[in-house]
Amino acid sequence: MKILIILGIILIIAATTNPKKEQHIDAVKSIVSSKLMSEYDGLSKGSDLEKAGGAIGITLGMKAIETMLEGIISIDNYVVLSLTRATYKGKTKIIGVGAIGNVFLSAKINDGIFREDDRVDFEGTEEQRFLDALDSSAVRTN
Repeated sequence: MKILIILGIILIIAATTNPKKEQHIDAVKSIVSSKLMSEYDGLSKGSDLEKAGGAIGITLGMKAIETMLEGIISIDNYVVLSLTRATYKGKTKIIGVGAIGNVFLSAKINDGIFREDDRVDFEGTEEQRFLDALDSSAVRTN
């Protein structure tokens, strides 16, 4: 009888502390923003104007990432735990688990959620020419 009471208490605690969708999105956003900031730190060796531009770019990028994640990330709520899912181009993958107030993301999220062959191939398209033009007009400082 004591085991059932303890199990019941554990289930109630797990159910009441199951993370909400916002917590799942915040966990993914934290990973993405830390990766973005580490890349910015590597680029922040320019002039004050370049640093200011980079800071503005980071701010705008984070807002765009927030909006994107709200559309890509979904959760499956199983009362005592929840799964973090990412959907891209019709493919859905589980990238994390939420339980007891925490969201645990897969280590593979740092390598990208979807494999390289799942990404858009712009080879020979108008988009590729546009990206090439941007790349050739970019100012690079060493």
